[in-house]
Amino acid sequence: MTKYVRVLDGTKSNAGEFTYKIDEVNIADNWDPSTREPEQMGGFSFSTEDKILRWLHRGDTLYDVIIPDDAEVIMCDQEKGVYRTNKIIITNPRKVTDELVIDLYKKTTLSDKIIAQVLVTLLWKERMNVVKYIIKDRVTPTNVGEIIKEYENYVGDGKFSYNSLHPNAKEIYDILSEIQSPLDISLYIDKEPYIKEITDDNVINLTGQSGSGKTTYAKENFNTSEYLVVDTDDIFSDNRFRNAEGISKEIGKYFRKKYQKLPTLSSDFDLIYREILEFTRKYNKTVVIDCAQFHCIKSVGNLKGKLIVIRTCIDTCYNRTIERFKEINPKYKEEELESYKERKKALFKWYKYSNDFIESVDIFVANRDVHLKEIRGRLNNKTFSLFTNNCLGGFIYHDLGLKFLSPTINIRIKPKEFIEFMCDLKYYLSQELERDKNNEEKFPVGILKGDENHSSISINFEHYSNFAEAKEKWISRVERINYENIYVMMEFYDGIHNEELIESFKEIPYRNKIILTHKHHKEEYTTAIHCFDDTIDLNEIGGKIFRYEGLTGKRYYDEFDYVEFLNRK
Repeated sequence: MTKYVRVLDGTKSNAGEFTYKIDEVNIADNWDPSTREPEQMGGFSFSTEDKILRWLHRGDTLYDVIIPDDAEVIMCDQEKGVYRTNKIIITNPRKVTDELVIDLYKKTTLSDKIIAQVLVTLLWKERMNVVKYIIKDRVTPTNVGEIIKEYENYVGDGKFSYNSLHPNAKEIYDILSEIQSPLDISLYIDKEPYIKEITDDNVINLTGQSGSGKTTYAKENFNTSEYLVVDTDDIFSDNRFRNAEGISKEIGKYFRKKYQKLPTLSSDFDLIYREILEFTRKYNKTVVIDCAQFHCIKSVGNLKGKLIVIRTCIDTCYNRTIERFKEINPKYKEEELESYKERKKALFKWYKYSNDFIESVDIFVANRDVHLKEIRGRLNNKTFSLFTNNCLGGFIYHDLGLKFLSPTINIRIKPKEFIEFMCDLKYYLSQELERDKNNEEKFPVGILKGDENHSSISINFEHYSNFAEAKEKWISRVERINYENIYVMMEFYDGIHNEELIESFKEIPYRNKIILTHKHHKEEYTTAIHCFDDTIDLNEIGGKIFRYEGLTGKRYYDEFDYVEFLNRK
């Protein structure tokens, strides 16, 4: 049986000044059933219990409605559940509370479109908790598009402007947008893990909010000898570190020995990330870094390998952390639990940082892929041998998707020695690469011995774990050199190295040669890269040219058009 109801401000209609009598027949002063215009039609409006949700903003009291037998009734809007009559009895008044609204919501038959309007009308009455309850129960990735569209139309009165919204309306719009987003973690909707290939390095960056299940994901997917799983909580939480085992324990000891003050994931993430990758390189395994703070990275271009974000909804994450606290602390006091709950409410803020991080990664990778496609499409010369004094050659070959046709890959040679090396390339390449046993560097160092006419050349193999591996790569790449297609690039740090070297660079007997500097020089074989300037700390300058410039997908060295340079004949 259909139950009719009506909302009033006490006993008054907010659409007029009419004061209703309870449990008596109320007769309309104006009634014209021939029109559907409310003001001309007059009478009393009412609805059904399953559709009154749309009209709860009209008052603070809900009444049951009885229609006298001799009354006329007109259905005015079936979708929204609007009826009008000339006679009405109201009875059983009860205050409209959040609990009552939720109870009515459970009975509603309103469409998704009208539910979107309901969200707005409930916001007018500042019923945020009820609005969030309805979103959590009703909105899905399937219907969110329709709901957002109607929400925009209704909250903006046909002229939607996000910036002009009330803060509460913005918050709800953001919640809906996160559900719709193919990237964002949502408050109420679980999503499949976000997976993005960033580089081809054997690194897996596993992240998600506390309680998301990322550690369980790691155990289920990376629990074999092929992987080396590093849990940053075991490293940097003193309580966890005491009970840690394996690689996390090793790295925790390493950090505590190296740093008098332990770096923090929130402030020093990039440093910690580099240290972990450097420490684990010797194991020759795929490294899985399980960490909730990846969003603290200063540049997403520093990431290696694959990114996996576990996108469990934050509502679930929060509840899991509370249950986990109870399990770990079976003798907890109620005030301890309440204090912990307050701290974990920060999850509802922290996940926003994760969403910003995911969006940045997605933009970065898309821009980088566009850039790589563009430069590879422009390259005509694909058999060049590029010699560089540092890692620049390896980066360029990799960007262009080409095989290494040069031995100066992942190495560093001092500028003066590099110039000497290039001035008599065939002599030096005819010398056997020997290990420099007197060198105390942490990485292998090779030496090409000179004679009365040649200086010895030291080669720092900074990215190799042992000399045997470095020598093997050197020999195989020497054999690939295309002597008819040689190009030379040198990165030069003005203010660190003697600038007379720039003059001597012209003695290199190859036509296609260039020096990347951080100051402008008159020599035609130099070009300045703008990330270097006189204000930079020269002790911190190393490696900056290889960093990405924001989210552009381009590194700083891309300022120099090396494709045009390599296309020269």
